Amino acid sequence: MAHPGLYRYPFDKDGEPVLTFGEAITAARMLETQLSALMERWTFPELSLTIVDRRPGYVRYEVRRSGKFVGMVTVMPFSVEPPKAEPESVIQDRIEKRRSGIGN
Repeated sequence: MAHPGLYRYPFDKDGEPVLTFGEAITAARMLETQLSALMERWTFPELSLTIVDRRPGYVRYEVRRSGKFVGMVTVMPFSVEPPKAEPESVIQDRIEKRRSGIGN
């Protein structure tokens, strides 16, 4: 793989790997949310997704259900950074201050 640690957009087998793992997960969730908004009830065998526009910052899909055009979906994942963890001692100090009523 030319780009270790990078992934493609969901269902994009031919595009460049441009997403981190977190961004790929976000893209999949965004796609699922948008597809759910287009249809009340759906299953993947009924759906076909065709990429109509592919850019580093987004991918636009044409959505068909049982061959009939349903709509367009655009997925634009954003950078996903893990939450910054504070040292355990800082967290414990905050808990102790809340319990004792200090800092309210």
